Amino acid sequence: MKKKYSWIIIIGFLLITILIGKNIPKNIIDADVTNYVPQTIDSKINTDYINELFGSSEVLMIVLSSDDIINESTLTRLKKVSRELKKDKNIDKILSLFELKEISGNEDYMSVNPAILKIPKTTLEKKSLKKNLRNNKIVYGKVVSKDFSKTAIILILKDNSNNENILKKIDNVFLKYPGDEKILIGGIPFILNELPKMIQGDMKKLMPIAIILMLIMLFYFFRRIKGMLLPFSVVLMSIIICFGTLPIFGWKITLVSILVPIMLIAVANDYGIHIIAKYQELNTVDCKLSSIEIVSKTISSLWKPILITGITTVIGLLSLLWHEMIPSKQVGVVLSIGITYALLASLLFIPAILSLSKKEKPLYNNSKDKKYIMDKLLTKISGLVTVYSKNIIIVTLFISICFGSGLAFLGLDTNPFSYFRKDNPIKIADNTLNKNFGGSQQFSILFQGDIKDPKILNKMDYYVSELKKIKQVGDVTSISEMIKEMSKALNELEDPLYDKIPKTREAVAQYLEMYMMSGDPDDFEKLVDFDYKNAQIIVRVNDGSTPSINMINNKINELKKDDKSIKTGGFSLILTETGKIMFKGQILSMLAAFISIFIIISLLFKSIKAGIIGVIPLFISITILFGFMGIAGMKINMASAMLSSILIGIGIDYTVHFLWRYKLELKENNFNYQKAVTKTIETTGRGIIFNALSVMIGFIALMTSEFVPIIQFGYLVVFSVFTCLLGSIILIPSICLIYKPKFLEE
Repeated sequence: MKKKYSWIIIIGFLLITILIGKNIPKNIIDADVTNYVPQTIDSKINTDYINELFGSSEVLMIVLSSDDIINESTLTRLKKVSRELKKDKNIDKILSLFELKEISGNEDYMSVNPAILKIPKTTLEKKSLKKNLRNNKIVYGKVVSKDFSKTAIILILKDNSNNENILKKIDNVFLKYPGDEKILIGGIPFILNELPKMIQGDMKKLMPIAIILMLIMLFYFFRRIKGMLLPFSVVLMSIIICFGTLPIFGWKITLVSILVPIMLIAVANDYGIHIIAKYQELNTVDCKLSSIEIVSKTISSLWKPILITGITTVIGLLSLLWHEMIPSKQVGVVLSIGITYALLASLLFIPAILSLSKKEKPLYNNSKDKKYIMDKLLTKISGLVTVYSKNIIIVTLFISICFGSGLAFLGLDTNPFSYFRKDNPIKIADNTLNKNFGGSQQFSILFQGDIKDPKILNKMDYYVSELKKIKQVGDVTSISEMIKEMSKALNELEDPLYDKIPKTREAVAQYLEMYMMSGDPDDFEKLVDFDYKNAQIIVRVNDGSTPSINMINNKINELKKDDKSIKTGGFSLILTETGKIMFKGQILSMLAAFISIFIIISLLFKSIKAGIIGVIPLFISITILFGFMGIAGMKINMASAMLSSILIGIGIDYTVHFLWRYKLELKENNFNYQKAVTKTIETTGRGIIFNALSVMIGFIALMTSEFVPIIQFGYLVVFSVFTCLLGSIILIPSICLIYKPKFLEE
């Protein structure tokens, strides 16, 4: 390579990186999970329709905790805070002990008053208030805990409200009215506000950790500054290209985007690692070669396998396009661009710099006493493979079957609250809301027709009673429940109409009219529209896990049967449907990746058997991986739903490098299979191990993440890449020794 061309290549790569990198400040973080799914799914369409009728049903919840909240200071603070928050233009409605009502009266009149008319001062007044609150279904267990240690302020937000401004307002109000109570904030709007900050914080923390680990590893492998900095420069450029590309496509940074820089740190240096390893190998074998000659020999021997492994990695990542999850598709495309850039930079940019730089001393000589630990390890592995190849295949099959049994226990998890560690304030708030106030997640059941008709109201009441039987349902609110509360106020306990829906439409209308005489017409705005043509049941769940939401949704579908007038929607249902999309995407992308890799390997070696051998270690690794997840109780989530495609894209590299070098060694060693296997493991095996370790060490950084799915993803990638590594340097050589594939002899 002439110096002139080397400089052109170096300057060209740097200019492209700078030009695209200018877009990085334009990136925006999108933490709203409802934007991650296609807008055409039923739950999303129904949710949008219900929100048009009643406004957003998602709530922000503030919890005040003390030994006993029924005391003068706590209630005074609660009242002042509630009144202050009412003034905020982003808040549509506030529900608390001072806004929710108590319905009382007799057959002649109905009285509607705040649940607390007067703040108690004496012990007798406190005792009396607690008794009244216990008998008030509108507040008991909804905004006051059953042990009176906690009370909640529920904020119903306006559409397109500014969550950040609301949370700042809440902080300021509590500073204005200080007290001894502990304050917790929860609810989906709170998560959506905090997630972007956490994503940004995670990326700022994880990238330096991954980079430091990678640099240490590269220096340990190659013992040279050049061997450390050249692969690192490729990684850095590919990260800049990826995040500079996002705004060009009009895409945003999502939760799974955290994986992009870590993936590139772990994977984009692989091609450079093979080049540096080969460069050092040639420099050791013949130290008389000039730097340009070594570079030329290195590229001529490696460009084909590196190009093929780069293509297979990109195809594995592009199989994520089969996902319906929008972020998964975007990550697949962006990573493919980054890997392609890293591939080109490794084949052009690194050789250009090596050809211009001064040749270094050989890393080691060929004497046995000077070999490093890695070389000794490879010698032992080659000896093990050549002696116990049959046993290795049998043990591998046995292990695969054992782990494969765990597939039966594999489940889905789309609950956003499971993203957080146990000590995270979001998780603590969620547990508190689930235990004391009916739950932090909810969804809606829409009824349409003449809502004042007793038939519809009784139907709603039947739904409510059936849903309340489910353990995971924390609270159910509907207009039918409110009318039954009115009937309790107007009728005696022994009266047949007590706690019942009236028998005629006129009686229902009379109940509502009597309520409006002393109550607020806006009390029911979230339950029924102005014309009484649409009403919703709001179901709060105290267990937001995917199986629980699925069970509740199945019960609703069982109740409504073929009644198309009843629609269900809400954040929880969107997440549940997301789970189905994730699972489907996992299967489709995995099949697409397997088929693509099979075709490429078959074409590369001009043999269908080559394709089969190529996918064997991948199939075994994926079986062991997902079986392990099932045994360990891990669920498929937003991050792990991409595991199979990423693993196939990464893992196939090791097999290609082994088979490519093995084919050459067979010819050079007169088709002596044992010598060819030994030489391949002891030479290319070094690059393969360096490659795999770089991926594993890069992903170790994910284990310090704030998000549980990202932490699990880190563990699972390390585990699965290790199995792929063993497959390529132990299982594949064993298969070659036992079956002696003819395509490798041609």
